[in-house]
Order: sequence, then structure tokens, then C-alpha cells
Amino acid sequence: MRKLIVALALAAVSAAMLTLAVPGHGRGFLAFFAFIPLFHILDHGYAGPLKTAVMFGTIFYATNLSWMTIPLSRFGHAPWVLSGLAVFLFALVLSLFYYFFTLAYSKMGHNALIPPLALALSELIRGWAFTGFPWLTLAQTQYSSYNMLSFAGLAGEYGLSFIIALVNLLVYRFIDGRRYQYLFYAVLTAGLVYGYGYYMNQQTAETKKADVRIVQPGYSQDIKWERSEKYNIYSLVSGMLRESADGDFDMIILPETAYPGFIQNDPEVDILLKTVGHDVPVITGAMRYEVVDGKRRYYNSALLFNEGKGDVYNKVHLVPFGEYFPLGDMFKPIEHYFFQGGEDFTPGSEVQVFDVNGIKVAPMICYEGAYSFQLRRQLKLGAEMVVILSNDSWFGGSAGRIQHLAVDVMRAAEYNRSVVRATQSGISAVILSDGRLADIMGIGKKGFIDAQVPVVQADTPFRTLGYLWMPLLALLAVILEIRKRVEKRRRRFKN
Repeated sequence: MRKLIVALALAAVSAAMLTLAVPGHGRGFLAFFAFIPLFHILDHGYAGPLKTAVMFGTIFYATNLSWMTIPLSRFGHAPWVLSGLAVFLFALVLSLFYYFFTLAYSKMGHNALIPPLALALSELIRGWAFTGFPWLTLAQTQYSSYNMLSFAGLAGEYGLSFIIALVNLLVYRFIDGRRYQYLFYAVLTAGLVYGYGYYMNQQTAETKKADVRIVQPGYSQDIKWERSEKYNIYSLVSGMLRESADGDFDMIILPETAYPGFIQNDPEVDILLKTVGHDVPVITGAMRYEVVDGKRRYYNSALLFNEGKGDVYNKVHLVPFGEYFPLGDMFKPIEHYFFQGGEDFTPGSEVQVFDVNGIKVAPMICYEGAYSFQLRRQLKLGAEMVVILSNDSWFGGSAGRIQHLAVDVMRAAEYNRSVVRATQSGISAVILSDGRLADIMGIGKKGFIDAQVPVVQADTPFRTLGYLWMPLLALLAVILEIRKRVEKRRRRFKN
């Protein structure tokens, strides 16, 4: 029992350090030391790999995803106890992905490449399995350090996570055995990554720029679907759109579902969007439906109004339990409890790129910005700029908004593409192609962001090679391991 208590305390310290490194707390450097208590647990036998992963991961995720109780209870009307239990169980499941890391260290910790590789691979799997949850990765702790971020353009988000885990391991080896060569390796690794980013960020290239206006209406999610507020919200959004119509912009960007209703059924709004879009291209989020075989199919869409023409992108990657209910037929009573008989959204069939007067724009809706491979498919279609339409009002005033912003910063850094982020009530932002935040509008504010956004065509090494480095590095780790064992056996025979 004493060992378990010590293990729990050390796991809590590790979770606290990584929590302080999470976006919103401003202590990203702590991510490079956060795993040291976990290594101590495993080396001294306080707990096994599974218990260590579960203790650390559950504490970390339950703490940093506690904001999920807001959409579940405040907007979903679930009892707070039930939403708290749901978050705890979700954190418990996510903690199991750290088992790859703790098990790899427990079995192969002497090989400095294998545990960091296991962590990077576990994050990649977590971002893909069961629709994926690529949130709160190690790399995202560096979202405000654009010199570190640039490494994502070389090896991707999970490549930066690999580096952070590797530095953790090297520092621990120095602390544990006072072996100064490991401190040198840790400083060298971090220094090379930082130096690479610094060098890359000094390189400037002439690019064309798009004059963009982001519209942030600033109204609260609490009133969005109140019938008594519908006219006021429509009037607010339309007024801000009219105010923008006379500006010299290449495009005007409105957030996800900017109007709380089906604008295809509202001739006044439809005419306004087409009229403004005839002179200045307008991209807006909207709910829409199509009738197929006498039944409506609902979509969360991005619409382009441009010179009397239009284009539509239907959100491909829907949010489970938010936009659709997995296995709804099996759990019909639970679905009815949360959705009150509402219809699920239908996923779009393919990704798309908008042509906005010669500028290739990749539209993404809200959570889709977390999926690197989706943007990669849009880049194949020629995307030069990314527009993310979102509604983070579901998060209230919590840290979830900053965590989401950090996710979108990673896409800019990975692919060298500027990201324009339009939200209902914050955080709207312009993210430059190196990951820097050029402009930002905070939570609850109403207004505009006017910015000249670089339109970039140059590709990053990651865009070309992807995660090819993972199997190559794994092969190198295996070769080094075989070589070490062969040398060990030779020494035995000599003795």
C-alpha cells in the first residue's frame, strides 16, 4: 500500500507539471521534465506500467478535460454528477494510451529511442482510433513557442512530441545517475530543435497576401437557440455583414452556424449573402438540409458566396455525441435523453477546396482542424490557405478554447499554411504559416479582425514525407538493440 501511495503522489506531480505546460497556463517548458516522476515510479518498482499509466493519465485528462462538463450539463442538460462521471471515464480510457509509453520504458528503457517512439506512436493512434481524439498532445504544449513549433514542419506534430519525450528521458538519466553526458545530449537535442526553428523562421519569402475580414458576432451560446432571441441574432450578424460589405477585402469570414437556423429557408438572409458576396466573397458556416427519398439529411456546412456563384462544403469529420450519436439504434433511450429526438447530422462525402478569386482556400469546420491527415488531402487539391469556422461557445469561458486554438496552430506549423480562424464568441485568430499568432480576438468580444494573410504555396518536408521517419527510426532502434545484445554476448564468451 505504501508503494502505491508513493506512486500515486509521483503520478500526481507528473500530471501537475504537464498540466502547467498545457496551453493556457504559459509553462510549456515544463513538458520537457513532466515524465521524470513516472520514470522514477517504474525504476523503483512503486507500480507497474499499467497502474502508472492509468494513475497519471486519469489525473491529467480529468483535470484538463473538466471543461467537457460545460457542454454536457450547461447546454446538454445532463446532471453535473453524470457529466463528471462521463469525463472521468473518458479520462480513464485515454490514460490507457500512455501504457504504450510506460510499458516501452519498463521493458526497453535502456534504449533511448524506443520509449519516445512509443509515445509518439500512441498519440498518432489516439488521433485516429474510434474517430480520433488528437487533443492535448505533448507537441501542443509548445504552441506559443514558434521556434520549437517549426520542427513540426519537419517531422509533424508527433515528431515534436517525440523530441519532448526524448529530452525527458535524457534529463532523467542525468538526474538518476549523475551522468553528465546525458545532460549534454538533452541540451543538444533541445538546442538543435530550437536552432532549426530559429533558422527557418529567419527565412523570408515574398508571398502574395489576402486582405481578410473575420467577423466575430460575440453572442452567447446560452441564447443562440432561444426563439425570443432569433431576430436579435439575425439582425446582429446581418448588420456586421452589411458593415463589412463596403470594405476592400478579398474575403469576409463568418463563423460556424453564424445564423441559428436554416438560412436556405430565409430569403432575406440568402439575398443578403448573395448580394454582399457578389462584390466581396463571403464564407460562412451554416446548417443546411437536403431531401433524399422524402427524408431530410442535415449537414453542418461551409458556404461560399462569390460573384453570384456559390460552393458548399459539408463537414466530413463529425463530433461523436455532439453532432451524431454513435450506435444510436442500440442506445436509443440515451440518445433521446441528450438529443430530445433531434436528428443526427450527416457527414460529407469528401474534402474540398474553395476557389476564392484565384486563392485556393481549405475550409474546415471546428474540430476538423485537429485532423492533420484531412488537411493533407486538401493540400493535394492545391490549398494555399486554411479557413476554420468554429463555435467554441460550447466551452464556456474554460481552458478548452485555448486548447482548441493550440490544435489549429499545429496545422499551420506542420504545413506552412496560414490559418484564419473565425468563431462565434472567441477565440478568433489569424495564425501565420510559422505558427505565430498575428492577431486574436478574445472570449465574449464582438467585432472584426482585419488582416493581411500570407498566401503560401511552398511545402514543408512533413508535407512531402509525412511520418516516414517513424519506421526508419524504429528500424534504427532495433539495429542498435541487436548490436548491443551481440556485443554483450561477445563479452560473456570472452570472460
